[in-house]
Amino acid sequence: MSQNHRSPTIISLLKRTKFELRRWNKERVGNLFTKAEQLEEENKILQIKEMSPIGLTTQELEQLKAIIAQYHTTLRYQKVLWKQKSRIQ
Repeated sequence: MSQNHRSPTIISLLKRTKFELRRWNKERVGNLFTKAEQLEEENKILQIKEMSPIGLTTQELEQLKAIIAQYHTTLRYQKVLWKQKSRIQ
């Protein structure tokens, strides 16, 4: 088989892989900036409630900890994304 017959196959496999990676990224990660904004809003709501005389329940406190952890993870992903974009341009 000559190289010309393999090239379209390799190109089509690369295109398919690129498509599948993008689809996976949207499903798994989503929009990092929207996600960060949503987490900030959830964090703000729970922190306001925490300051109230009632305070947070144990479940809400655990939820707040999870939100903060997710927020920091999202920020790390954003940092990696910006680093990757800076290398491309």
